[in-house]
Amino acid sequence: MNTCTNKTITKMKDINQKAIELYDIYTAAVGGKAFNGAPLPCGKDFMSDPAKQKQADAWRAVAAHVLGAAAPAEQRTYRIAIDIGHANGTGTITNGADEHKESLHNAAVLKSILETYQRDRFQVDIIDFPSYSNTADLNKTINAINTGNYDAVVSLHCDSSVNPHARGAHVCHHRTYHADGSYTDSPGGKALASEIASRLCPIMPGRANKVQARPDHDLNLSSLAILRQTNPTAVLVEVGFLSNDEDLERLRALRHELMSSIAQGITAYLQIRKS
Repeated sequence: MNTCTNKTITKMKDINQKAIELYDIYTAAVGGKAFNGAPLPCGKDFMSDPAKQKQADAWRAVAAHVLGAAAPAEQRTYRIAIDIGHANGTGTITNGADEHKESLHNAAVLKSILETYQRDRFQVDIIDFPSYSNTADLNKTINAINTGNYDAVVSLHCDSSVNPHARGAHVCHHRTYHADGSYTDSPGGKALASEIASRLCPIMPGRANKVQARPDHDLNLSSLAILRQTNPTAVLVEVGFLSNDEDLERLRALRHELMSSIAQGITAYLQIRKS
């Protein structure tokens, strides 16, 4: 064992720190990065000796056992775009509530949760052009998303219906229909929508179709430009019905919990473990 690893091991105080440092010893040996993403000083030449390679593999196994799962070889920052679904005054305004204002509140909470969930793992942009027409807002939003190098996009909306009993959240993803009538769902969009809906919809229940493909010819649902014309994985989240008294009350009382469920869905889709 070289001096670098000897000094590291002698300084280990607690079992969790020991596990992380054992993992770092292994990744240093193969030229990887530390558990926290930092570069490591040791080189690949450590692995030239088969006996040392076996020892390094044992260290990795111990680290994984103590940590409860294999640590990631590399960490990165994910760029997330949160779209405010309509320009100011152009969305649903009903029951004393404004979709644009409620979505702004939702976006601010979601951004805060994501950026504090794990330091330096998320860079979150809220995209909103409130002074433009709805069409101009949509076009500028699509351009901002497609030039922003984002890993995922969440478009936040609130629903409305002439039926005051209609309620519940749902999440939409893009579907492409082919000439023969068959279709292909966006793999990333459907996966992200499913992760979010499985956490959000139990808090805001009521919809039968919690995950919706857009378009859906069988249900006579049209496509959505924010899903159809954007390049990154994208979903549209209808958080609940502003036209339903219970949904509106729940939205305002449980806003942090609702946005936390969306954040958890995003992190699950990206397979990020909270540290």
